[in-house]
Amino acid sequence: MENCLVTKLKSVVDNSNLEKLGIFSIGIKSMDTPAADGRFIDIGFTEKVTINCIGGSLYKTYGGSSIGTSYTSQDSDWNASLGIYRFVGYISNNECTLEVPKYTLKRFGGSSYCIKNINIAKFNYTEVNSFSGNFLEGNVTSLPQDTTYVNFNGNTKIIGSLSDFASLVNITNLNTGNSSISPSSLSSIGTLTSLTDMQIIAFGSIEDFVSVQRANGRTTCDGITCRYLGALSTNRSTFNGTAIANKASTTLSWTADTITYDGTTINA
Repeated sequence: MENCLVTKLKSVVDNSNLEKLGIFSIGIKSMDTPAADGRFIDIGFTEKVTINCIGGSLYKTYGGSSIGTSYTSQDSDWNASLGIYRFVGYISNNECTLEVPKYTLKRFGGSSYCIKNINIAKFNYTEVNSFSGNFLEGNVTSLPQDTTYVNFNGNTKIIGSLSDFASLVNITNLNTGNSSISPSSLSSIGTLTSLTDMQIIAFGSIEDFVSVQRANGRTTCDGITCRYLGALSTNRSTFNGTAIANKASTTLSWTADTITYDGTTINA
């Protein structure tokens, strides 16, 4: 083991806004007349934790009695299907801050009305692998490598292009519709061989996308749900040489030598 020198500095930094080691802080906005879902929070951890609300109060039910400024996980909070101790609750109307343990944080969600912007790079060293909400900002390249679910629909604060997702090979659901993410060729995400559902803005051919999927080991596929794949007004994605219709939902599947999209099968 290498030797380590620890030095204590003489100066003291008195700044309560600095990040605390091992703590994930969540800024909460104030709301004068919040809707029932406007103060909603849904977070989960791999072990029992204590959630602290600095400057505010926590509630288990909307309009119910406050459970105080902190909450410690109970046995009844265990969600076996998700593998987490899950807290679903509400936050008082005033501006405040939630502080939770960082390294065991597995699930993060809540209302975009009350959660202040969070850079996705902040989730490094957590166990969160599902990202959704208009409170998220930052660069696509900051997403963790084990990301499985992305819903940036309507989010205009995310920087990047569709091709930036190419290395996140564990993604099963990818939604970048109506977001600030710029289009790329459909084949650029052909490396995502776990995809089951996508709503993206892309150009290029479905045949090229399937070719890259096959080259990366997904030689057959029972079905990927494709939503609004023909959203571009020009340079639209194509199938069998024809620009595809912009449908709310249809299916793409393939075998070793055929491709079926929206009920039409070709040899390819």
